[in-house]
Amino acid sequence: MPDTLHPDVTEMIDTLDLYETRDLLRAVLAGYAPPVNDEAKTAALVNAVIDIGRCRGDRLEREKQQARDADSRDNYRAHVSSLADDVEQRVKDGEEDVSDILHELCDQDYWVIYYAAARKAVEYSGNEDAAFEECKDLGGLEGIDSLDDLYPKLAYFCILTDVRDELESRGHDLNDPSSWFNEEEDDSEEEDIDEDEEPSEDTSYPVGDSDPD
Repeated sequence: MPDTLHPDVTEMIDTLDLYETRDLLRAVLAGYAPPVNDEAKTAALVNAVIDIGRCRGDRLEREKQQARDADSRDNYRAHVSSLADDVEQRVKDGEEDVSDILHELCDQDYWVIYYAAARKAVEYSGNEDAAFEECKDLGGLEGIDSLDDLYPKLAYFCILTDVRDELESRGHDLNDPSSWFNEEEDDSEEEDIDEDEEPSEDTSYPVGDSDPD
């Protein structure tokens, strides 16, 4: 880096916290030292510093956004799993209509009712094509004339599909919720019986023998 840069430029470079930007500036400015009184060159150099910093800042912001998106994607998948837990619990508590439970949970879900979240739900789902087809087949696209109306509809069907997939991945037949916990309960009952049973004492004696007491 030249030692005779204009003070404005030197101060600007010194205040940059982005090491890659500093390295780039050093490479660009190596061997170049505009006279302190050359205002035109100094102004051009100041603008170059600003542009480089802005570009680097934009890239950092994109990287931060990607990290936030990754975190939000994980949050979305965790939320889908949580909804599946809720469905399981309600079925275990005696509710039998899985379709009604799913509709109730998904219809007023955060990822559906808020537009920005709805757009992200469609992006994170991976089931957007299936959701779109189901939405269309059920007449959900009627009266839709803007993205503001479209995304919440698609988000609803995306979450609905994702929760169904999660339940099926757990081995549940969505058409027969009464079978969801039968095997688990049977196993539990067998374990209880085994624990309650105590070894019986053999009180029989060979023929001709009597109780030793």
